[in-house]
Amino acid sequence: MFAAHCFPNRQRFCPRCKGRRLYLLRDHRRRCAKCRYTFNEFAGRWLDSTNFSHREWLHFLKLFEACYSTSQIAKSLNITYVTASRAGFITRQAILSQYSASVLAAQPNSVVWGITQQHSRVIVKALPDLDPDKALRLPILKTFRAGNVYTNPWQHFEDYFQTLVFRPKCQILGVADAHLSKRPLAIDRLDHFWQYARTHRLFWRQVGRTNLGPYWGEHSFRFHHRNTPLLPRLLHAICAPTPRN
Repeated sequence: MFAAHCFPNRQRFCPRCKGRRLYLLRDHRRRCAKCRYTFNEFAGRWLDSTNFSHREWLHFLKLFEACYSTSQIAKSLNITYVTASRAGFITRQAILSQYSASVLAAQPNSVVWGITQQHSRVIVKALPDLDPDKALRLPILKTFRAGNVYTNPWQHFEDYFQTLVFRPKCQILGVADAHLSKRPLAIDRLDHFWQYARTHRLFWRQVGRTNLGPYWGEHSFRFHHRNTPLLPRLLHAICAPTPRN
């Protein structure tokens, strides 16, 4: 199953130089005749980023597809929470690489994100010129949910966002009460993606600062493909080559 996604035309190639003349070694690894690089079959792919067996990866992806929590996945697979969390992180990176490359490129440095729905598409965009301190003082309604701040709509230069989301820095938490409100936001009255977000309680899940972009990127992916099975797309994503720096 994984080989079919990695090599749809059954043509293996070297992950370093893309050469197709390979030698099969006794330990089942391959060696490139051109650059002499020795590698396993899935080297250079997201699939090779953990020690999971193919059976474990398949089980994990089925649970991930069903939106199981990290602790539930760890218990079901009989693995540590850290291992399950890393597999989730890798899967989100793979999803972003295929479907939201701009989010993948922007994180982990960006900490303020703009989210909006335009027609049937959800856009998650990093705002590198805004930091949490500046964003907290913007003259718009904001509220605190599960450790993160969400705002009313904001026009950022030429971009219009239905909400900004960020996690305040520790040193500015003390001034948060002066800038936050418990009143409902505009997104609480919007339908489509925001109704999906409320139904899945996305606003009330604890998400770290560096994971905010990938988290909302993942759920925009889920929303865009909510009427089709996700497992084939997840398999395609983790079998894709990891981007080179």
